[in-house]
Amino acid sequence: ARRPVSLEPSTADSAAAALGSHVVGNMSGPSPRQGHGSSSRPGPYGRGRGKGGRGGGRWGGRFDRAKNDYAQHFVDTGLRPANFIRDSDVEERFQEYPKLKELVDLKDALIAERATPPACRQVDLRTFDLTELGTKFDVVLIDPPWEEYRRRKAAAGALMEGDEDEVWTPQEVMNLRIEAITETPSFCFLWSGSGVSLQWGRACLRKWGFRRCEDISWVKSNRATGRNTHFLPDSVVTPTTEHCLVGIKGTVRRNYDGRTDTRTRTLPLHP
Repeated sequence: ARRPVSLEPSTADSAAAALGSHVVGNMSGPSPRQGHGSSSRPGPYGRGRGKGGRGGGRWGGRFDRAKNDYAQHFVDTGLRPANFIRDSDVEERFQEYPKLKELVDLKDALIAERATPPACRQVDLRTFDLTELGTKFDVVLIDPPWEEYRRRKAAAGALMEGDEDEVWTPQEVMNLRIEAITETPSFCFLWSGSGVSLQWGRACLRKWGFRRCEDISWVKSNRATGRNTHFLPDSVVTPTTEHCLVGIKGTVRRNYDGRTDTRTRTLPLHP
C-alpha cells in the first residue's frame, strides 16, 4: 500500500502563488508588475513542467507562464487597466493609417469652417415644453442624472454632506417629449451608466420612437488624475465602463444622405 503524502505549508504557499499569477486580461504593453521580462514563476513540479512531463500536468504548460495581471495591479496601485491601452490618444491613434488620419483632419477643418456657434437656455426640463423651441432636431444628446451616478459619486468620496445632487427617476426621464422635437430620420444619444440604468435607457428609446442601433462603450482611465479608485459600497468590483445608447428614427443611408453632415441641428439636454 502506498503511504499518503501531505503537502507541506511551504509547498502549499508555492501552489497558491502559482495559481495567483494566472491572467485575467491580456492587453498590449509591458506588464505593470514584471516590466518587460518574460520569466515565469515555477510551480510545484518545476518551471514550465508538469508531473507528466514537459508542459503537462496540473501545474505545467500555460498555467506556469507569467502574464499581465492588470486587475491585481489596480488593486495594488489604483491605476485602471485602461491606462495601459496603446495608441489611445487621438493624436497617435491614426499614425499608422494615413487615409483615416487624412479623413479625420478634413472633417475637423470642415466643422471649424461651417459649424454654428452653440446657444444654450437654462430651463427646468421637468416643466418646460420642448416644443416651444420651435424646431425639430436631427441629433439629440441626453445625459440624465441617474441614481447610479449619485451612488458612484458617494462611493468615491466626492459627495459632501449637505450637497444636493439631483436625481431623476426613470419615469421622469421617459416623460421628456423627445419624440415631439426630433426629425425623421434622426439620432438620439442617451448616456445610461453601466447598471440597471441601461435597461431604463433602452425603454426610453423605445418610448420615444427610436430603435437602438449602437452601444458606445466609454472605457475609463485615470492615467492623468489617479482618481476613481474606490469601490462601490455594495460591490466587490469597480465599474470601469459607461455606456451611451444610440437610437435611430427612420432610415438613414449613409452613402448619400446629406443630413448627417455638419449642417445637422443638435440639441444637448443635461437635466
